[in-house]
Amino acid sequence: MTRTKRDGGLPGLADRIEQTLRDNMDGAGGMLRDEIHDRAPKDTGTLADAAGATTVEDAEHPTAVAGYSSVYFPDAWGDAGWRAHFTEEGTAGYVAGQKTKGRREGRGGHHVTRRRIPARPAQPFISPAAEGQAPEIAEFLARAIGGRRVTS
Repeated sequence: MTRTKRDGGLPGLADRIEQTLRDNMDGAGGMLRDEIHDRAPKDTGTLADAAGATTVEDAEHPTAVAGYSSVYFPDAWGDAGWRAHFTEEGTAGYVAGQKTKGRREGRGGHHVTRRRIPARPAQPFISPAAEGQAPEIAEFLARAIGGRRVTS
């Protein structure tokens, strides 16, 4: 029979392992958030400041969430987080009077643009941040789990 904290085995081992994992996921998410903040285009700085990081408990293990989310960071989303996708991917732009297909049913099906909206070029900053931080995050987590680096 395996003895656990609950039946008198190694006291608190499972809790310590879980807390170590949670702490390190927080650190990994924070590293990515900081990189996103540094790379975000800065006009007023609200987009950079809206980046967040947290650890979410799913059914099996904690998961780091970093970036922009209306679910996890609703206040920051309303301030500027909603713009992150448009900044990352760019926009098409519209000409006054142009009809565009409506996004939601029940709204007449079409939307007429009232003014000219210029196209905005993509300014990728989230993807490059994730790609740039991947090796550092992998090393950080490898040290946390005892020096073994998992490769894919």
